[in-house]
Amino acid sequence: MFMAKQLTIGEVAKRTGLSTKTIRFYEEEGCIPAVGRSDAGYRLYSEGDVWRLRLVKHIRLLGLPLAEVKSLVTGSLNEECAVFAGDLTEVLNAQKDAISRRIAELEVLRGQIDVLQGHVEHCECDPGQTAAECYCCSLLTEEGGAPNGEC
Repeated sequence: MFMAKQLTIGEVAKRTGLSTKTIRFYEEEGCIPAVGRSDAGYRLYSEGDVWRLRLVKHIRLLGLPLAEVKSLVTGSLNEECAVFAGDLTEVLNAQKDAISRRIAELEVLRGQIDVLQGHVEHCECDPGQTAAECYCCSLLTEEGGAPNGEC
């Protein structure tokens, strides 16, 4: 009978680009099934474990939370490929939508920073005047500038 080669955690780390600590963490969190142990108690991994760890790594790079990663990896083990692909596509589309929303939020923030920076660069305060005394500072006024519009 032919036995599949069992890999040590160090070999798996080299092949996946993950640290041994990260591999143990993913196993403890259930992202991969519990692996077998040698008589000496060392973890022994299969080629399938290497594939699943690479999948975990790639999905995590997409910014998905660990619970979602775990669900997808479990699906890759238990579902037909077409079902898994559909689930993955759905998650990826949701992630792209979240990224688009975040980009829009960051663009608004950049605009707010540009406006504030413009106020700071063009502020002509009197010598010795503090920011708290400056009516041109948009940080301190509800209107976003001088009450009379002059600065």
